[in-house]
Amino acid sequence: EAGKAALQAHMQSRDIKNFYVNHTPHRGFYREEYGEEIFAKRKDLAMVGGPVYDKNRIAGGIFKNGIPLYLHLRKGYSGDIHRASLQQDAFALDVRNYIIRKELAHRVSPDMDQERFAALCDALRQEGWKLLYDPEFMRGHV
Repeated sequence: EAGKAALQAHMQSRDIKNFYVNHTPHRGFYREEYGEEIFAKRKDLAMVGGPVYDKNRIAGGIFKNGIPLYLHLRKGYSGDIHRASLQQDAFALDVRNYIIRKELAHRVSPDMDQERFAALCDALRQEGWKLLYDPEFMRGHV
């Protein structure tokens, strides 16, 4: 409970309101829950993305240097230090499973491939935006 309270205090100090902190199945790890209005609550976020699966294994979702971080990890497996099951800042998200802030949507084209999408992610981060990887996010199910 002390860890949960510390995370709540940290988020409030960043002027983030109307969120919930929940325990994960892994002791000492937590999730921030924002609901459908995540962009209204997190003014620093440009995008939210989640994993992409192929035959119950991770095929994409969060990238670093063009490589999916949790490639081939079984669905539901939390990986080293439970990292694959945690929300985290991302270098780049997957073009197949993301949502973007409305006012930035014009920067994505329907035919954008992963390489160009990663370049957009990089540009957004350089502009000061955050990208959130959420292992429970699925487009259309915010």
